Amino acid sequence: MATNPYISKKVRSEQHLYEDLVIESLQFYGEDVYYIPREIVNQDKIFGDDIPSRFSDAYKIEMYIENQEGFDGEGDLFTKFGIELRDQATFVVARRRWKKMVGDNLTENGFRPREGDVIYLPMSESMFEVLKVETETPFYQLSNLPTFRMQCELFEYSDEDFDTDIASIDAIEYEGAYQYKVTMNNPAANIPTFTSQIDDQGRLTSVDVVSAGLGFKEPPTITVERPDPNDTNRKFGVSSLHSYLGHGDENNYLRQDRNGTVELFFRTNSLPQSGYQALLVTGGDSDKNQMIFAVDGDAKINYGFVNNDGVPLKQLPATFTNNQWTHFLFSHDNNTVRAYVNGTKSLDSVSDRPLDLISDREYSLGSFAAREVDGINYGSFEGRLDEFRSLIGTSDQILDSRLAHTVQTFTLDIESGDGSDYTFASGSTDRSGEIQTLQDPILDVVINDTIVLNNNTGGHPLQIKDGDDNVLATESSSTVSYQFTSTGIYYYQCTVAGHGSMIGQIHVSALPTNISVPSSAFDSDSNTAILRHYDGEEATLSVTVLDGGISSVDVTNGGLHYTTEPTLTVDNTTAGGNYIIGETVTQTNLDYSIKGEVTRWSDSDRILQLAHVGSTDGTFRTIGSSAPVIGASSDAEWIPKLVEDLQEIQKTAQNKVFDDFEGDFLDFSESNPFGDIF
Repeated sequence: MATNPYISKKVRSEQHLYEDLVIESLQFYGEDVYYIPREIVNQDKIFGDDIPSRFSDAYKIEMYIENQEGFDGEGDLFTKFGIELRDQATFVVARRRWKKMVGDNLTENGFRPREGDVIYLPMSESMFEVLKVETETPFYQLSNLPTFRMQCELFEYSDEDFDTDIASIDAIEYEGAYQYKVTMNNPAANIPTFTSQIDDQGRLTSVDVVSAGLGFKEPPTITVERPDPNDTNRKFGVSSLHSYLGHGDENNYLRQDRNGTVELFFRTNSLPQSGYQALLVTGGDSDKNQMIFAVDGDAKINYGFVNNDGVPLKQLPATFTNNQWTHFLFSHDNNTVRAYVNGTKSLDSVSDRPLDLISDREYSLGSFAAREVDGINYGSFEGRLDEFRSLIGTSDQILDSRLAHTVQTFTLDIESGDGSDYTFASGSTDRSGEIQTLQDPILDVVINDTIVLNNNTGGHPLQIKDGDDNVLATESSSTVSYQFTSTGIYYYQCTVAGHGSMIGQIHVSALPTNISVPSSAFDSDSNTAILRHYDGEEATLSVTVLDGGISSVDVTNGGLHYTTEPTLTVDNTTAGGNYIIGETVTQTNLDYSIKGEVTRWSDSDRILQLAHVGSTDGTFRTIGSSAPVIGASSDAEWIPKLVEDLQEIQKTAQNKVFDDFEGDFLDFSESNPFGDIF
């Protein structure tokens, strides 16, 4: 009897319902996997040579693993060739879902899964190759075929190209491909070199490129050495006026017809064998009204008028020490001239000539003070000058603040702490004098000063930190101390958790905070003071790059007070740029090019790893060391220094497991006691 013609198995609604139930079941009990179609590259249809393959897309979809007890197949098989992994699995996918998630995205062969395609199972980090696709299981239920059933075997990598942009999938290529390890050129051997020139004021005037270097994609940062970083070469600040190199200073510091005071620190490098070295020349309306101060070979300061009509200079009785900083001050009060050496009054006399300060004659320091007058040669001062100050008004009190600016230690007592604030003992002092605010006060010191904090709070230990929250000193036996060698804002703070508000600032200045002069030192109508630190100023440069090398360096700011041509340091850490993982790089030679895919790049040691390396002329060639390797996307460019083969065994096949576990079950150091021949 034939089937009942009035009952149809091809009711579309019934088929859809059946498919919906299948899809729902797969989504309930299946696993998320990635379906990766295989792309054939350069198929050889004549000779049948091995066909290179590429996997560039991965589609996430749910699939059911038929055997839920584990993988099928022979498993881990120990052979004479090592351990082979022969895991198998059967994946079931709904046709409708496969078409929507995968098939519709394929330009060809999108009607069903294909043998040779790959399935990645994230659960076990396993890659399976499709061996056979069963299209008729289950067999025409409701005259429909709702699923594909794929029999798969563990994938063995064979130099295929994975570019899916999914790291866990593409990693199989990086771990299993035959690669080249290319160590790029040592940047130290390709750092540009320069020569530079400075003028008589210690300014950087020009930079000439001796060696351009290579591999620069963008103009690098060139750091110019700071002038005179040696602390012994300045009194305060970072540098000083280097008179012995011809540096000087000339300005109308006192432009008014008033009483005035001038002071400075000086340090001789060497004393004159004969004659004088000009230290300072005052302003005035003529040579007759300009005073000159000069040092002699006896380490004494001499003084007189520039045009003294043949009258010899007079000598101050005070003696200074060669190669040590000396404070010198002179004041003009009408016709009375006073001079001090290191705070000791050495001159107090009535001058026979006025010092007319309202003129176009400037104060001159260092080399600018050198001159020959009346047959007397006042040579250039052979030493350093620092902290020149000019004041309108005169007072012996001016000395009090300046000479006290030696390195000091400030010891302060903390009386109590309540979890919110520290309370300092009354009468505590810093560079600014007595502290007025006792709760978490701001402490003022200068560079190289030391602060000692005696903590009497008991349960609130202290630490001293910098602005980046780095701990510089921690309390020990209720005392914390630190010497500040750099300017900036620092902090003292309680170390107990939750007591972050018990914190105060420490301001460290380059110069003393009490640099100001008492008001009695000035006229009531003008409090003019000019202070010159003579700190060195770092030069700045503008860099031009041409064909990977530095073609020119222009000086945008010459800086100040360089004693020698400064050292120029080139930041070449990323001179050639950084390669991008997955991009193609090319090394072009005379009549061929070598291309490869970047699998790893380490900018710290400049090691590049390449897979799928081949030559455009079809000949076996390796990366050479004569031409740059250029990235197609990154435009990075480096020249190889060393090229090595790098072959790693695929982790999912061959001897990897054996290599990992052989020590647990085999000991090849043991001999066979039954087979040894004695």
